[in-house]
Amino acid sequence: MKYEKNSIWTVMTLPEEEIFKTRLENLGLTTGARITFKETAPLGNPVIAVVRGTSYAFRLSALEKIGLKRNEL
Repeated sequence: MKYEKNSIWTVMTLPEEEIFKTRLENLGLTTGARITFKETAPLGNPVIAVVRGTSYAFRLSALEKIGLKRNEL
């Protein structure tokens, strides 16, 4: 997946791994949450995303475990 600047995505599913799932939920990343990608590092990893008004840095390997769907404008 390519996370372009200012693209908006919706969380469809969370990973099965209970510890990882709990950590994401504590960050506000729940099913139906919207994520806006703001920046990428020079080499493409990590990416900066805004979830519920707070910015987080996510590794691409972590984002691959989350079911995301791109919102079309």
